[in-house]
Amino acid sequence: MPPAAGAALAGAGALAAALAGCSHSSAPHAVSLPPGTRPLVRHAAAGTYVGPVAVNKYGPVQVAIVVSSRGRLTRALARELPFDRARSRRLSDGAAPTLAREALIAQSARIDTVSGATYTSESYGTSLAGAIAAADRARR
Repeated sequence: MPPAAGAALAGAGALAAALAGCSHSSAPHAVSLPPGTRPLVRHAAAGTYVGPVAVNKYGPVQVAIVVSSRGRLTRALARELPFDRARSRRLSDGAAPTLAREALIAQSARIDTVSGATYTSESYGTSLAGAIAAADRARR
């Protein structure tokens, strides 16, 4: 059963649990963060958080994030992306690693839109913002 949106998951298998039942996810992409990268959220609790499903006219988008004990976003993975049509699948496959990289570099939901995948990019940002908010709430 997928975790509730925004729920922190405990244990070593947290990321696997967050991604269970994914209808689409990309292979993880390593991204080097610039030296001195500021924490994502000062008060974020370390863990895995899942954002809400953000639906656009091409389909649902949902993002899971991993936050380190220092409050840094260390991973952003799409749990769900539009892929019902061949074109949607192609755009999602191309946009997912770019959006994840943008999130890691920005350490926020303020990410650039991927050309040709505007709706997916906007929905990704919405779900990402929800996951970040859940991380912030978990510490309070």
